[in-house]
Amino acid sequence: MFIKMLNHHYGPHCGEFGVSYAIKCGNDDVIAMTLDMSGDKYATLSYKINEVDYGNAFEEINIEESYSMAIRTWNPTDIQLLS
Repeated sequence: MFIKMLNHHYGPHCGEFGVSYAIKCGNDDVIAMTLDMSGDKYATLSYKINEVDYGNAFEEINIEESYSMAIRTWNPTDIQLLS
């Protein structure tokens, strides 16, 4: 999943339990979110910002559950879904 930030906002910057993760995002930054469900028991969720990989933000995600991607923003025109 690729998201382009159109106006200055923060990107994914908290991982598990509010631990600092990645960097703050600005205008025209591209965020790639990857949910890797290839494990036998658990999945991982990771992000890239402008092609820089920040590793796993979340681990041990139960693969038996179903999930939906969500984006939180103050203004829906602040983001553009790229793919």
